[in-house]
Amino acid sequence: MIQRDIRILTDAELICVKYSRKVNAYIDSERLPVFCEDAKGKRYAHLKKIKRIATVMMELETDENSYYEDDGDDYNSCKKCYYELIPDANEKCGRETLYS
Repeated sequence: MIQRDIRILTDAELICVKYSRKVNAYIDSERLPVFCEDAKGKRYAHLKKIKRIATVMMELETDENSYYEDDGDDYNSCKKCYYELIPDANEKCGRETLYS
């Protein structure tokens, strides 16, 4: 249901919307989103995962002209960008986060 998905995105600090009966649509509530720190256990982990995935999707930089063979250590990879965006992630966390 749309309400459940909006609640998840709101609790994950990604959006902050409200329903307007006047226009029969969800509109920006003009407030900053806030992460739901009250969530416990699996729900908290799920919200953190949604936030990490969204962060990667919005902030991921790719350089089409960057090649490992040419650039060596300066090569701009998705993995390198991921760890810059989420510095507390580890190798195991990164795989589980993106693929679980």
